[in-house]
Amino acid sequence: MDTNFNIKLSGNWRLQSSEKVSFPGSEVSTRKHISNDWLPAHVPSTVLATLVENGIYKEPYFGKNLENIPPELFKVPWWYYTDFDLSDEQAEKTVLLSLDGVNYKANVWLNGELIADNNTINGAFRRTKLNVSDQIKSGRNILAIEVIPP
Repeated sequence: MDTNFNIKLSGNWRLQSSEKVSFPGSEVSTRKHISNDWLPAHVPSTVLATLVENGIYKEPYFGKNLENIPPELFKVPWWYYTDFDLSDEQAEKTVLLSLDGVNYKANVWLNGELIADNNTINGAFRRTKLNVSDQIKSGRNILAIEVIPP
């Protein structure tokens, strides 16, 4: 019997500008509940696409809509947050976290621990695989990614 498993973490994400987050990654990645002022998001997705999807801005590639989107929004880091559950059996296995296309730099936190910093994840649409077996646990796990613009 194959006991490998794969969990796709594409839904159940929340997004917020670092300008509105007053606590560090070690705390973002341990909060059981993120405030409702964090926007629902899907990954893969850009910050702009998430803002458009949530009705904050209109489709930027239509008419002059792009002119109404302040470029300052994209000069600061943005936080992506999700949580997921693992069984006892899953948490005992080797667990790899695959990030497919982080742009541009990122600090990655899991359950209060920094597992990769912006020296490790640095570059356009960076693909990274991280062994998180030591940080993962049975039950609820919280992943927070601070995406930093170039």
